[in-house]
Amino acid sequence: PAEDVGIGRGHLVPSQPGPLHDDVDVDDGELRKEDLVWSEHEFNDGDRENRRVLRKFTKEFKKMAEDIPEGVRNPKLLTAALDLALACVKCYELDKADAIYRRVLGECRRRGMPWDVKCLQDLATLRCKQHRQADAAELLEELAPKAPPHP
Repeated sequence: PAEDVGIGRGHLVPSQPGPLHDDVDVDDGELRKEDLVWSEHEFNDGDRENRRVLRKFTKEFKKMAEDIPEGVRNPKLLTAALDLALACVKCYELDKADAIYRRVLGECRRRGMPWDVKCLQDLATLRCKQHRQADAAELLEELAPKAPPHP
């Protein structure tokens, strides 16, 4: 369907999640820095090794997504998607990162802070790496009134 966005070749995650588990509150859940582990990887081991590590992270994400029918409305999977997207950016897998961000942006905006701030900042970084500075500037303008002031 048109609302599906690919997460890896041949693996689609529905943008409209199915029925929710009774025991999952999709609005409950925090975005915690300690849960962002894949994007913390340095990716300094050369292209071949970096791609291998990213494939491992992607496989872990896909397995997690299979077990969470509500999709990115689940805070655990949404956190993992943001984490994987930034890992893709760091590894210069920009098309993969773009697909993930397009899939999660609406849910991050719906949740508000800090989800939207994290997503918009990282998406702006991606747009810069794609040489789409005007798009990055638009995202940063959207972000400016939301983000807390820097000292």
